[in-house]
Amino acid sequence: MLTTLTRRMPLTVALAGILLATLLALTPFMARVSAQGTVTFRATITNTTNPEMIITPGAYLVHSADGAFWSMGSPAGVGLERIAEIGNPAAAVDGLGAVALGAAPASGATVTFEFSATPGDKLSFAQMLIASNDGFIGLDSMPLWDGGGNPVSTTVSLNAYDAGTEANTDLFSGFDGGQPDPARGADNVENGTATADAVGPHDQFGGAQATITISPVVAGLPATGSGGLAGGASGVDAWAIAAIAALGLVVVGAGLRVVTQRR
Repeated sequence: MLTTLTRRMPLTVALAGILLATLLALTPFMARVSAQGTVTFRATITNTTNPEMIITPGAYLVHSADGAFWSMGSPAGVGLERIAEIGNPAAAVDGLGAVALGAAPASGATVTFEFSATPGDKLSFAQMLIASNDGFIGLDSMPLWDGGGNPVSTTVSLNAYDAGTEANTDLFSGFDGGQPDPARGADNVENGTATADAVGPHDQFGGAQATITISPVVAGLPATGSGGLAGGASGVDAWAIAAIAALGLVVVGAGLRVVTQRR
């Protein structure tokens, strides 16, 4: 029996090596399947306002369709309006399923948040620039995956936008009736003269007023049934794959060598 087992061992070793080599060959396919998984991102918004001002609480939304929160060149919805005019994210949270963001109260201050996304998802957010009528910073449907199917890692400069929902007075000039004025109706969100213009660049600000840095921080297991590892292979994964490949080739070579010698 020992002799028979000894004779079978080289073949077993060779088959094990072939299996490892096959897994290596399937690695590109496995990476594509992994793109169906969920990746956790971390985002940090930094106040770089000039002139210096408070960036108020706001909200962010992870979504797949463009313009799900707000869109350049289109009228603002009530969710953006209430953020841009009074720094209140409640309408965006309740009406759109957005998530509330904290404030960055002074130049150099930051607000950090984490969120999960799957390939094809985009990120939008908005926060008011406090010394304006309806000025805000934000992202409009920024893709979270690059053209190669990898999660993005980037820093973006954020200019000021005009929500188009209120006529602009001078920066830091104060607002008619406060923010908002309860005496003008419980549903009032205006603090000046209402307008209905499209969202566009804000002409009272020059240059970036904030930055946002976004990067993947956790590649978790995919949702049930999606298969693979979320977000593709990391640097550690790549080294592991290379090690498996080398081991597979060594085992194949050793197995075939022993088989040849015994013949």
